[in-house]
Amino acid sequence: MLPLQSPLEAYRADLSRHPNRTDFGRSDTVWLLVAHCLHRLSRAQGDARRSIAENCASAIGDLASTVAPDTPEEAAMLDQLARLRRGLPLIDTKRTAGEVVASARILAEQMGDAGALWLSFSTLGHVRLAATAAPHRDLGLAMADQAWVARSLGDLDSADELYDGVASAGESYAIPELQARAMLGKGVCDTAKVIEIASAAPNFNGWLVLEEESETAAADPAGAVRTNRQTMRGYGA
Repeated sequence: MLPLQSPLEAYRADLSRHPNRTDFGRSDTVWLLVAHCLHRLSRAQGDARRSIAENCASAIGDLASTVAPDTPEEAAMLDQLARLRRGLPLIDTKRTAGEVVASARILAEQMGDAGALWLSFSTLGHVRLAATAAPHRDLGLAMADQAWVARSLGDLDSADELYDGVASAGESYAIPELQARAMLGKGVCDTAKVIEIASAAPNFNGWLVLEEESETAAADPAGAVRTNRQTMRGYGA
């Protein structure tokens, strides 16, 4: 399994992958703060945990107040920071923990899109440890995102191990969406990104055909079709 690095170690690893870069854009400071907060919360307990959560919420709010968004991505980032600022002090309640996980997933996706894959992997791993009270679906989706990052980093064994965890959670808690994410994730196609690209193409008027040839699908073809169709509907397809 890929190591779960501290945010700063992960960021340095990302820069080493891009020797001609000194940063990943204007959002680096925000990403590092969020990842650092989740890292600290993943290791804290009791009164110290509550204090860290409140301090992190305050720090995120202060930093967000200094950002003037220039792009839709930065505006979306500010929305997630506001969500985290509200949610972190209540991270040990189920609903709010789910909100924290959802926000971290969105920010981790931005990190990955910018090339900061190790930081994205670190953020997703630490939010899973920090927000254990979140619904099983949210934690499973974060694990699936983490598996995709591992695959993007070239570690197929770690990706498969994480996807196996997603599939196990889907089976244990009767969440077909997680089982489908695991089955689709073990392929090399980023299904959501393909749909996004096709939807944005001005002259595309064809079909997207998705085939699965996993051992799971071979054992229960009809069940795999039902599960994957439900997942594709979630993508808007």
